[in-house]
Amino acid sequence: MDKRFHTTKRESFDPKIEVFLCRVLLNTSSYHSIETLTGTNYSKWKQDLAISLGLLDYDYVLKETPLQALATDAYAKIKARYVKWEKANRMTMLIMQRSMTSSVKGSISKTESAKEYYEFIAQRFKVSEKSTKSSLLNKLTDMKYDVGYG
Repeated sequence: MDKRFHTTKRESFDPKIEVFLCRVLLNTSSYHSIETLTGTNYSKWKQDLAISLGLLDYDYVLKETPLQALATDAYAKIKARYVKWEKANRMTMLIMQRSMTSSVKGSISKTESAKEYYEFIAQRFKVSEKSTKSSLLNKLTDMKYDVGYG
């Protein structure tokens, strides 16, 4: 056996690398856990999405006003903020689209802003959610209580 590849003690890694690897594993598993939006599970999808985007530090793009394209003479700090926002916006769009059925995707208006896209989804399914609740309440009130005495 070649002893160069076997050690008895754990080799120490740079703590920054360990933290980075842990974040990568956490991030990739977080967006895979979003339940696919089918139309009847909007509340669950919204909750899963919020958790996943929060873990990825992308959730701010759904709260902030979309940034405008920068002029070529903008300060480096502003450019860095825009680049960060642009990546988070693009990834959030991809994550949302990946977590929907194709029929749901087709019913949502196209936009470049993740915030606007999220708002379109909310509008579409809040109406649907209200009608579902109303339908269930109507069924419940129409049911008769049957007491069976034996």
